Amino acid sequence: MPLLKLPPEIRNTIYEYVLGGHKLYYVAYGDRMSLRHSPPDPKSEFAEIPQFLALTKTCRQIQAETKLLPFKLNVFGGVATDHLRFLARIGPRAAKAIKTIHIDASYRSGLSDSLSRLFYLLPGLQGLRKTAVTVYVGSRHSQRKERFLRKLKMELMELKEISSECGRNIEVVLDYMQ
Repeated sequence: MPLLKLPPEIRNTIYEYVLGGHKLYYVAYGDRMSLRHSPPDPKSEFAEIPQFLALTKTCRQIQAETKLLPFKLNVFGGVATDHLRFLARIGPRAAKAIKTIHIDASYRSGLSDSLSRLFYLLPGLQGLRKTAVTVYVGSRHSQRKERFLRKLKMELMELKEISSECGRNIEVVLDYMQ
């Protein structure tokens, strides 16, 4: 039976199965950005953009039915500055559909400035329910790193407060890696 002859509930279940459950990273190369599957090992190469997105381009009806699903059903990750460029590139309708973002950073990466800009964009991320931040801290102890981590925790608490003021409860997860 052709896909479009199936009832909408069954098509939606198929779309969720095919288009959801992925962790996608956007990677900037100068002025260009590309969307990739996240690597299972941080030292491995990124896989090329997943073929599952081809489904969204098969015909006008399927495109209309699935247009925002990749944004709703997947985790979008990248370094903090790339998040801002990605959100600007996808437009407001797609940004409103995103539910989960994951920010990777090292304690030297200028994450604080990017988080401040993310706070500014929060009203446009109306679907956002979870923000995860992974900070690569390295193994050496330093006071500079400690100050950074304290400031980061304060800014993430501010993100929770701002989200509450917007009438949303955004889960904020902070993880450390060496």
